Amino acid sequence: MNVTLDESLDNLNKKLYLESPDLWIELSDKINDKVFDERILFFAIKYDMFSIIKHVIDNNLVDLDNKSKNKYYNTIKDQLIDSAKQYNCTDALNYFNNDGEVQQNNNIEIKVENNPKIEDKITTYMPKFSCPKCDANIFENGYKIYNNMVYKFSPNQNKLVEMSKSESDFIVCCSCESTLDDVSPNKLKSLCEVQTCGSCGVDLTEIGIVDKSKMKYDTNENKFTPHSTSYHCGNCDSIINKHQMAHFNLS
Repeated sequence: MNVTLDESLDNLNKKLYLESPDLWIELSDKINDKVFDERILFFAIKYDMFSIIKHVIDNNLVDLDNKSKNKYYNTIKDQLIDSAKQYNCTDALNYFNNDGEVQQNNNIEIKVENNPKIEDKITTYMPKFSCPKCDANIFENGYKIYNNMVYKFSPNQNKLVEMSKSESDFIVCCSCESTLDDVSPNKLKSLCEVQTCGSCGVDLTEIGIVDKSKMKYDTNENKFTPHSTSYHCGNCDSIINKHQMAHFNLS
């Protein structure tokens, strides 16, 4: 079944909303305005929205040879190809491998995913910390913490005895087994509190929240008028998520 670009963008909006309302707030304007970048393409791959990928490549809207913002890849194309393999996005993978010529494959394995309605979304608070390698939320997919343990042999007991045990800062993403840098177990624990900023970890009740109004030009009235309002951390300016907005009674 052929899916139009607008249908794919609408589906992408819904998928992002279900995955993370704050991520949806961050990217929805770009999607609606058809402003494509590396992150939009990544999520198009993740949710198998091939018409978006094809539209961007066919119209040269993004230079895939540019350096990727993901430090694990040299170029945007490298990341998208790896992501297409990871998420089994076969149409996109064939497109990259054949320089834009879509190959038909009657033996492609089809992945069927449940598509819950927006009103069925989880309403409890979910903290977010994205793995820089696979972009999975480690609070949903899990992460590993290793302990530093010191053993000595005890002649009196004729066996190894545990002398000390401490939690290390070595954290591994359960989805892709990559090591997470620049984050500690304590910071991850602090992110589980609804009043904590998900990006910089400060207490929003202490640092404050900034509201920003986006203006759009009204050609009929010949002036800018308020279009939407977003709420940001007073320290790092990242958008707070929907559950935090509800917690602080922000409309």
